[in-house]
Amino acid sequence: MKRRIEEMLEEAEKANAESRERWEAGRSQQHDFIVAEGFKQLREQFYLGNFVQLYNEAADTKVTFAEHLPEGRRPQPDFAVYEDTGAVHCYIEVTEWLEPYRNRDEEYRETFREGARPVGGVPGFAPASPIERLRDQLRKKLREKAPFYPCDTWLLVDDNVGLGFYAWADRTFGDVEVARAVVDELRSELTNISQVWLLREVTRPMTVHRLFP
Repeated sequence: MKRRIEEMLEEAEKANAESRERWEAGRSQQHDFIVAEGFKQLREQFYLGNFVQLYNEAADTKVTFAEHLPEGRRPQPDFAVYEDTGAVHCYIEVTEWLEPYRNRDEEYRETFREGARPVGGVPGFAPASPIERLRDQLRKKLREKAPFYPCDTWLLVDDNVGLGFYAWADRTFGDVEVARAVVDELRSELTNISQVWLLREVTRPMTVHRLFP
């Protein structure tokens, strides 16, 4: 079902706020919006909505509507995105660039200790670890899923890593440079991915950066 992207973002933001309130009040052991599998679709709406807000600021053709595409026998992107006219503008697949010590499958299976981020870094993780993780993550998606996507699919990478204790943190857009280098390295494997974007969720205000082409 097509919905206004603005409404989808509002729904996700409300769910996020309510989840945080339950967690901070001690009614929940974790911030479910961040780590629970049941909130996956709402998190995707959150990423999509914030991306579209920033994208529309500079785009000649605005996008207004979107619909979640159901899972089927063949992989397909998370969203079909539409212009005001109702024409399909593109398809968008959302993926997350997470800290090296975070594992979605583990978070879905057990309580995630949100306060577990060590001050000053994670012992045993070299500065390059997030780069390797992003490379492996994108390569897996490009090889296993992207060949089945429509040819006008965009890949939206939510950046939850960019600031912190990594070697590029002292550069203004160091995480963007790192992500762009990884995407460029995988350029030959993009197949049906026509554009790649990075949403820097770690910054306030958020920023969005086109990594390819």
